[in-house]
Amino acid sequence: MTGLWHDEDGQMVVELAVIAPVVIVVCIVVMNLMQFMGQVALFDRVAPDAVMSQAVSPSGEDAQAGGQRELVRQTILDAMDAGPRVDVSVTTLSSLEAGSTDDDALLGFSFAPNLTRYVCVLSFTPWPSSLSIAGVDAAIPFRLTHRRTFTVDCYSPGVFF
Repeated sequence: MTGLWHDEDGQMVVELAVIAPVVIVVCIVVMNLMQFMGQVALFDRVAPDAVMSQAVSPSGEDAQAGGQRELVRQTILDAMDAGPRVDVSVTTLSSLEAGSTDDDALLGFSFAPNLTRYVCVLSFTPWPSSLSIAGVDAAIPFRLTHRRTFTVDCYSPGVFF
């Protein structure tokens, strides 16, 4: 009768030891993706309002110096109340500079020299960004990014092109 009995006392522990790290990694990836998607949804609501309120009709020296870029960036960050893993960058390109690179095909030649394109980029660093296990260092070499582009006329408040 003892020949029919198989000793399987440790099988469940071994299966758990093999599957648990995979489940933990999948949960971390899903958590990071959900946080990124939440930040993207918030960014998509906040960025147009920030560009419309801060970039249109800049006054004084801001119009020449491009100081409205930092104002737009700071408005987006303040509205998002983002953590340390989220960064926002804002770049501008006027319609007079439109023929300088191949990426500017959307603006093209314009008879309205007051058009400015604002490119707002959300960058998200997944967690954990670096990890050290048993003396082996591992780091995530990428950031997730999301980009929104808005073209505005500096002298027409509330108008996107």
